[in-house]
Amino acid sequence: MPALSDTTVYFSVTNTLDDAKRDLNEPFSFLDYLKYADVNDKENELSSYQRYLQYWEAYTNTSLVSINVNVRTQFINFLSEINLLFFTNEEKRYFDNIDLNNNEQLTIALPFFTSKIKEIALYFKKKRASITSNLEYIKKKGTDGGAVTFIKDQILDIYYGDDVAPGINPNKRTPEDIVNSIDISFERVYDTFNDYYDLDPKESPTFYDTISGDRSDYFTSNTNTISSSFYINDDEAIIDIINTDGVELEEIPGLLVTYNQPDLSLLQPDQFIGYQNTGDRSDLNYNFTKEIPVNFQGTDMYYISTGDGTDYVYEKLFTAKYPHRNLLNINHPSTLAVTGDSFKSERSVGLFFKPSIRGALKMECDFSSYIVPDDFERNTTYVIPNPSRYGSIEGVGGRVRANPLIFNSTFNRFKNVSSSFGRFLPEVDSKDQTFHSYNTTEQRLFEPNNITPLVGIEKLNVPSQIVKEVGDIYGNQFYITNVTDAGNRNLDNFEGVEPVQDRYSTVFETVSTDNRKETLAGIRHKGKLIEVSNVLNSTIKPIADEFGTVFSRFAYDPVLLGQLESGEYQDLDIFETIFFFKTANYLVIDSIDYTNGKFSPAEFTATVRPYTKEIIVDQATTPISNLSNPTRLGSDIFYIKLTSDPSTTSPTNIKFFQFEMFKYNKDTKREVNLVTNTSQNQSYFADNFTFNLDTNIVEITNIALAYNDKQGKFISITNFRDLNHTCFIHILVFELDGDIFTVTDNYIIAPDNFTKTINFYSPNTFINNFNARSITSEPAQDLTYGTLRF
Repeated sequence: MPALSDTTVYFSVTNTLDDAKRDLNEPFSFLDYLKYADVNDKENELSSYQRYLQYWEAYTNTSLVSINVNVRTQFINFLSEINLLFFTNEEKRYFDNIDLNNNEQLTIALPFFTSKIKEIALYFKKKRASITSNLEYIKKKGTDGGAVTFIKDQILDIYYGDDVAPGINPNKRTPEDIVNSIDISFERVYDTFNDYYDLDPKESPTFYDTISGDRSDYFTSNTNTISSSFYINDDEAIIDIINTDGVELEEIPGLLVTYNQPDLSLLQPDQFIGYQNTGDRSDLNYNFTKEIPVNFQGTDMYYISTGDGTDYVYEKLFTAKYPHRNLLNINHPSTLAVTGDSFKSERSVGLFFKPSIRGALKMECDFSSYIVPDDFERNTTYVIPNPSRYGSIEGVGGRVRANPLIFNSTFNRFKNVSSSFGRFLPEVDSKDQTFHSYNTTEQRLFEPNNITPLVGIEKLNVPSQIVKEVGDIYGNQFYITNVTDAGNRNLDNFEGVEPVQDRYSTVFETVSTDNRKETLAGIRHKGKLIEVSNVLNSTIKPIADEFGTVFSRFAYDPVLLGQLESGEYQDLDIFETIFFFKTANYLVIDSIDYTNGKFSPAEFTATVRPYTKEIIVDQATTPISNLSNPTRLGSDIFYIKLTSDPSTTSPTNIKFFQFEMFKYNKDTKREVNLVTNTSQNQSYFADNFTFNLDTNIVEITNIALAYNDKQGKFISITNFRDLNHTCFIHILVFELDGDIFTVTDNYIIAPDNFTKTINFYSPNTFINNFNARSITSEPAQDLTYGTLRF
């Protein structure tokens, strides 16, 4: 019988092929037609589909009028859905009065629906093009930054578009301002559930510590069974499916019988692809089910099948397609379809929680396998992992497969007598996993010195203690050392060795309380030397010798040049190639190049900021000041400067401090003044940084700046001191949104004083509280500085 259609349509009554006919009751839809039809001409797809409908009508002798009525109903429902989802309120009120079942009214409304459908299609086309072409958007997908961008884009979509409801934005602020003011943060959670792979489908969920939740309800979605009959005998596979579903006798309801014939008519419709029993084996679901173990098993599987007698068959069952992706699935092909619910947040386990470092370790050794037929059970099929790679092991699933093979280690992979004392060690090659730790090229080239514990500076000879170590991007090391002539002191009976810093000998004696020693604060604030370990030259020299070319640029300021070359440094911080030198009176920010073992300036200009750290009593002419340590956030490096009130209008005990903040970009090598005396007037500093401490602050000892990424805030802690060395702590917490500076907390901590304290800033304080007699001269009260002079 020739084909009715000039185009072959598979699974259709219009062809003469011996396949299932799926359009017996009604013709294929246009989309189904494109799926089954052998159409090569894209431009004539619609006309080809119309001819198919004519052939189908001729074959089935069925009129398409009723079907056309159904199509019309579907189109009307489609237009109603567009009206409901995409029309504005005004458009909805207009089209709610139109009867779409009326041909005349429908004809009038169709052009508007056509334009609306086109508008929707163009909108999605534009969105798809913008997403696929935006490389940065694609790179950020799955990251915290990508999630923030997605959330903010979704919020902006609420405010833009023709379908926005009226009055959605009653505020005067723009949607961009609203979105930019939103702070989105994420808290990571950790999955503490481990039983995801190699699950035995015969075990209950409770065996894998699953009691409730989706993991328990849909546990079978994660497990897959390897049925040997799927790969060996199709008839047996069909019989297994029939008996699994169950065959019930009509004469005795409820009685199930075991069937031994592959009768497809006994199968349920859900065992077929289209949920319709076509009687065709190629439509059975198990054709796809048997591919699941092949795709998700971590090794090739073999089978041993026995009969009634002593005969047996031992062959490969299937070859695993992706064993490298499924290393943990040794016995069973489990899939991660439903996740566990044991998610713990960082706060529930501690903000400093780090999951344990766990991995899969395989112990390999040579072994041989033996088959003992007498141990086989008769009429049984064993499915086992590749016996040349795996023995009888449980794996991570906790259940070993029944394996009739016997495995014996050969113990022949050991070094021979030619290895001397190593002849009992295992012989390994590059493919074996060993217990050797990871090591780098630097570790292999390093010559260890077991005498000194100071690894990495065993050749360094410096005059005193190393108090800080920093490095640049090139691998050079900078050691900040404390200059002192006080000997190092240790406890009695300590068996020491010759010290690395051999300028001053180590004395072994009991440490007594009257021994002279330096305090930690004293070491921190005194001038220190810097030694440079040059990675290419393999030398260690003072920084003045290595940075001669860099420092020569500052010859215009003899004081600055002298402090740089003398080596009296307060601190040194390095961010890749950006150096922050802090001397006794200057902060120098410079970009440094390193070529052929020599340091040179990378930029024509550098940033130099003077400050006055000394104790200044009369600050009318010389204000006190200090700079904080630099703090990096991304590509930006922040630091702040505090300066006492430069004017003489305020009493010294009630003064304000000028707060300045700077941002240096390490990529552009440019600095931005965020808060300075030029961007803010004097009243701003007077309102925010005036401290009434009833004393005269004469020194800004230290400023510590840090950033809290959890809160997104900076914190600055400043140490003020007066003439009595009393310490006052200033706490400042602030945020930066772009270049906008916002203070969150701003307060000062003064020490508790349990004795009576009187200052001499008030004119009547001395007369009312003291009775003084002249010795050489009458005492004179200085109200400006709160002092008595004799």
